[in-house]
Amino acid sequence: MKAYLTLAAALVISTRVAAVTIDFESFGVGTVVSGPGVFSDLEFSRGGETILVTSFVPGPDLSGSRTASGDPFTGNPFRADFSVSGVTSVSVALGDFNGDSENLFLNAFDSLNNLLASDAAFLAANVFGGPTLNVASATAIAYVTFGGIGNFANSLYFDNFAYTATTPDVPPPTNSVPDASASAMLLGLSLCGLTAFRRLLSERK
Repeated sequence: MKAYLTLAAALVISTRVAAVTIDFESFGVGTVVSGPGVFSDLEFSRGGETILVTSFVPGPDLSGSRTASGDPFTGNPFRADFSVSGVTSVSVALGDFNGDSENLFLNAFDSLNNLLASDAAFLAANVFGGPTLNVASATAIAYVTFGGIGNFANSLYFDNFAYTATTPDVPPPTNSVPDASASAMLLGLSLCGLTAFRRLLSERK
């Protein structure tokens, strides 16, 4: 009977996969997007410096009419700390207006500051725009750092910051109506439990 109950419990537990992209298009130019309370699932920072929304879009992979950058322009690397659990992948577009060459990086860490994954690319001085860097990890990512190493460290714009998080599904409110798939699943589990119970009774006779 224990085996059937374990199987039923495993079937009930499900996960929710959330894919989120921040492109800054809904923010006004000059809006501060670093610090707490700006985003519900993460916090951007830059070693005490400010991160602002700009109207400067060097070129692809940066897109739209808004990007983010630091104030002062040259300074510490960018960082994003996640408050949502189960983050498994992160990507960000980094670029510039053919100002200088930089070695771009994106590093992912766990909550104990262990490096989980990294990506890198070279941004030549004659490029308008820049590439998208990507990291992925089976271990949950607690935060990432990103930027560029060169004559003017981290003098970059970033855009299309995206992450994927896998979290346990939240049960619906008690007054909500379950959808058809959920009802069918519960009915199936009930029938499995009833069958298992009948089998247990027949084995004891």
